[in-house]
Parts: sequence; structure tokens; C-alpha cells
Amino acid sequence: MILQLRTLCLFSLLFSSVLCHGQTKSLAEEPINLENFNFNTKIEVLVPEKYRDERDTDYESYQFSSRNGSPNSFTKNTIFIDENNPEKGIVRTEFYQTVSSNRNTAAVYKNQTFNRVSFALDQNNQIYVVCAAAMIVTEKEQKDFIKKLNGNYGQYKKYKGKSASNYFVYEWQSKDRIIRYSSVFVDGNDIIEKHLVDEEHPEMVPEKKSRFEGYFYLIKKQKIKDTKNLEMSDFDFIHY
Repeated sequence: MILQLRTLCLFSLLFSSVLCHGQTKSLAEEPINLENFNFNTKIEVLVPEKYRDERDTDYESYQFSSRNGSPNSFTKNTIFIDENNPEKGIVRTEFYQTVSSNRNTAAVYKNQTFNRVSFALDQNNQIYVVCAAAMIVTEKEQKDFIKKLNGNYGQYKKYKGKSASNYFVYEWQSKDRIIRYSSVFVDGNDIIEKHLVDEEHPEMVPEKKSRFEGYFYLIKKQKIKDTKNLEMSDFDFIHY
């Protein structure tokens, strides 16, 4: 009985720690669990300082390999109130993944995988937007994924995308977050080829292919107005 109580207490402490502090392993060790993502998760945990690339003197960048050996590179972009006077403070910080592979799994939601992730952080270095991008998504995968989200959050609301690209934004809401998913058709001429890696010949770029890309967004509800001026291209499909 005492052993059972100790086990229960230990489990409770571990569970409470996850709830309070979020994910405790870096992206080099495990993908982000989007279904249970905690906005208290620290960016320093996901992208640790030990991966900082000291050779890059132009940008603050981080490089590491994922669990299957796929290369990953992140860049930190700080937007200041006054670019000429950084001491006045910052508006936000964006961490975005500049190099990844369609073999890479940076985030998961149940059995749906995403190849790269980006983050927006507020003045207090708190994450308020997570973007997870899937480079290749079939129509069936999209329908199944939207069905899963309906099961968790209720029936979606659907909106026409705001930018020139032909896409729709599906939206759900819960108590503390807004969830959006955008399905974007890529005709093959706009593929960012540096993101695609052929498994048999990693040094070669595969042939361009028309396909769908999926963009999944987790937004801290109280920060929705702060998403209007996000600069990273992966955030282009967050609006309607």
C-alpha cells in the first residue's frame, strides 16, 4: 500500500511538472506533441543554447540533427521597437526552421506528422504561436486530420484565406487557445527545394511535384491580435 502511494505521488509530481512547465525535451530528442502542447514550454528547452552555431556571425542560428539523422537549422529573429535603438525593448521574437527534410518529424498530432516548426514569442520570451508545417499532405490525410480536430474541438468554421494563394483556413477554439489549419496547394513551381531531401541521394534535390502543404497553428487566445504582423513565411497562412 505504501509503495502504491509513493508511485501515485511520483506520477502526480511528474504530471504536474509537465502541466506547469511544458515539454522537457529538445526537438533533437523528440517531436512536439501538438495535441497537449503547453504554452509554458520554454524555447530554451526546445532549441537549447548548446546547438548555437557560433560560426554564423550574421544571424543567431542553431543546428542539430533529429532522431533519424535529418539536418535541422533554426534562426532567431528579434523584432525591436526601434531597430536603431535595441535598448528600447522588443516587440517579439520569431524562431523559424530554415532547414529541414520531408523525412523529419518536428511535431505530431495523433498520427499526423509535421516536418518543420516555427514559434512566435512575446516580450517576456513566452511562446504564443506555434506553427507546424507538413510539406506533403494528401487530400485523404487532410480530411482525416480535420475530422480528428472536429472530434476534439467541435465542428470547424471555414474561411477563405487572406493572401493571394488559393487556400482555406479551418478554425476551432478551446478555453485558452485558437487552432487553425490551412491547406495550401503548391503547383510545383513554388516548392522551396532546400527543404526537400531524397532519401537515397541526400545530396540531390528531388523533381518538383504539385502537392498540398498543411499548416497547423496553435495560438494563445489572449494573444490573437499579436499575430497580425508576423513576418516569417510559414505564418502567411494563419489569417483569413
